[in-house]
Amino acid sequence: MRIFATCILTLLPSLALAQDISIRMAEIPAGSWLVMNEAGRDTSHVFRGKKGRYYVYEMVPGTNPNGEVVFTDLRDASGNNVKRTFANGNVVTYKPHNCQRVVGQCSFTESGRKGDGSKYSTKMVRVNTPKGKGFTFKQVAIAADGTQVPVRSGQVKELDKMGVLVRAKMTTHSDNKTRSYKKRKASWD
Repeated sequence: MRIFATCILTLLPSLALAQDISIRMAEIPAGSWLVMNEAGRDTSHVFRGKKGRYYVYEMVPGTNPNGEVVFTDLRDASGNNVKRTFANGNVVTYKPHNCQRVVGQCSFTESGRKGDGSKYSTKMVRVNTPKGKGFTFKQVAIAADGTQVPVRSGQVKELDKMGVLVRAKMTTHSDNKTRSYKKRKASWD
């Protein structure tokens, strides 16, 4: 009996890691959209389809998915971001990707330009832990001296059938603000 209990306790963490937290990008038809309330403001997220190896995802302010694009993401099949291009031409890359939809600990490098135009490259570590119908997350930047600097943390409380968040809260540690996110509607609902 003791051996059986030990086996169960050993397997429990791996069973939790088996939960899928990915966005099913291949199943979302091109032209699909969702409206998200992000910290009190509505934004439209538009899925443009596949371009080469990646899926094109755009963010537009307001509820009109045909509005002016604020940024365009290239995402892998699981919904991890590999590149964000802002309307002003600024680009941020994530190598191999931003680990947003990977269960467990994942490392990546974020590179781009600061507000003053100088280049930056920062190693990040993100941990996503399945919880209930969603997952919790913590992300830290690794400073040159190895110190871990908290970047963001929170909980995606629920995912919809495509793996898109339904409700979430996120704290950005640079300003210590917690924001709420709620899916209002989607073309696939």
